[in-house]
Amino acid sequence: MNKEELQGRIKSLRRQILVHACIFEMGEVMMSRERWESMADELLEIQSANIDCCDVGLFDDIFRSWDGRETAQLPLKDERIITRANWLLENKDITPSLL
Repeated sequence: MNKEELQGRIKSLRRQILVHACIFEMGEVMMSRERWESMADELLEIQSANIDCCDVGLFDDIFRSWDGRETAQLPLKDERIITRANWLLENKDITPSLL
């Protein structure tokens, strides 16, 4: 992948990780724990191998030090994340490809 593709993948993984952690905090589950952990592992692998691609404009400082396991330091109360999580929950019957 080139730099633009790597940055797009990093941003996509971060967004999915945040939204599904937020959904879980709301008491709902739309993604298995195994899938979430797999995405976290992929994100950590991509970021560690491509340090120059990690500034994507989506909580860069937080994800720079994130260990991939704990959600306590993630910004799950961010309005953008909550809005996306609520939208997914409201539309889960028509959005299976987003899971």
